[in-house]
Amino acid sequence: MRNLIALLMLCSSVCIKGQDTILLLNKPFPYMELLQPALDTFSDRASTDKKHPPLILDFFSSSCVVCFKSLPKLKELQEIYNGRLLFVLIGKEDTVIRKIYNRFRDKLALGFPVIYDSVMHSKLQLDSYPKYIWIDENNITQAVVGVDELTGDNIEKFLSQISIAQETKINDKVYFDPRRLFLLNGNGGFDSSFLLRSVLTRWQKGNPLYLPPSIYSSENPWKFQVLGASLNELYNYAFHGYGRWDTESKLYDSIYHKIIIGSFDSLPQVWNGKKARYNYSVQVADSNFHYSDLQQVLQNDLENYFGFRARVIRKQMPYWYLRAIKRKRTILKTKGEKRSINTTQTSIDLINVPVSSLIELLYRRNQNAPPFIDETEIDYNIDLSLEAVAFDLAELQEALKRKGLILAPGVKEMRAILLTPKRNNVAAH
Repeated sequence: MRNLIALLMLCSSVCIKGQDTILLLNKPFPYMELLQPALDTFSDRASTDKKHPPLILDFFSSSCVVCFKSLPKLKELQEIYNGRLLFVLIGKEDTVIRKIYNRFRDKLALGFPVIYDSVMHSKLQLDSYPKYIWIDENNITQAVVGVDELTGDNIEKFLSQISIAQETKINDKVYFDPRRLFLLNGNGGFDSSFLLRSVLTRWQKGNPLYLPPSIYSSENPWKFQVLGASLNELYNYAFHGYGRWDTESKLYDSIYHKIIIGSFDSLPQVWNGKKARYNYSVQVADSNFHYSDLQQVLQNDLENYFGFRARVIRKQMPYWYLRAIKRKRTILKTKGEKRSINTTQTSIDLINVPVSSLIELLYRRNQNAPPFIDETEIDYNIDLSLEAVAFDLAELQEALKRKGLILAPGVKEMRAILLTPKRNNVAAH
């Protein structure tokens, strides 16, 4: 168990501060009485045995996409550890969460105990969702983690020994001031992980996040800093000046948002490297430096460390087009009521909005997908009501088709960053 806690403390905060609650590892969980309805379902235990099985509490909210995408993983783990471990889902109460969860429950045939509550969420003041709190048979909090740490290996360690004797120490929170250089005098962390100065380090959970919209956001053209950037974002900053862009950007339908690897003549292969994130900070002691000079420095650093030659090319790239069935266009035209946009994880309701609002919603819920581009030729506002899981593209296609809209994959010429490996060991980074 000590090894498990040591591992998980690298990945998560060891305390959660609430208005009048501090949740500590190796201390009793303060809201056990609110879990009793879920624990009462274990009637197969002897009446003299007052202990519950080890618990993993899944705190989720209606606006959390990852929470619902993780449900199949939870179901698989519950089936593997059935009888030895109990997952209890704790939804943050609002007006739509029950309807959304019930949709997923029916679709995935879920059998988890579910509690809808606002007290625990508000008092614990969880900083992100989903959040998993692990509690042993003696009501002692053993871990507070995110979805990446929810693995069979960690669960086996959790079940192997229920209690630990060592007191858990609370780490001081690390702060970041973007006006000063990252890591200088403890700004955002400690100065023991230098790769360069320019500085390139691995981003770790618990580090601050700082993702400026573009390299031009810096008030000084001889300094640029970013914390928690993916490899895609680093290359985008280096070659396009922007880390990422949304549907309103002029870059959206002309520049492919993901780097590709291979050769110009080969089929595009989107980079699917590890989910590593990085911190990068550079300052040049030349006040005559321009933003384009910073981009060149970043390009050189990326090539030197990651081992890719990179260049911008024009290539046929995948995208999703949205087209209207001509005979059904008039059905989509708005009736002129007050403009509104209402969405949940399983529904979209648009009144008197342009098609661009629908494109924006598709992008927001599927940011890892190829770009969504409006080819409907509709120049008026629309009304649209859909019942579909927002990140399930197959389900969205069917729902949109019933409304007279075709969402389908295609290819179009776009600019893209092509990476060509210089050496064989680039994947090791």
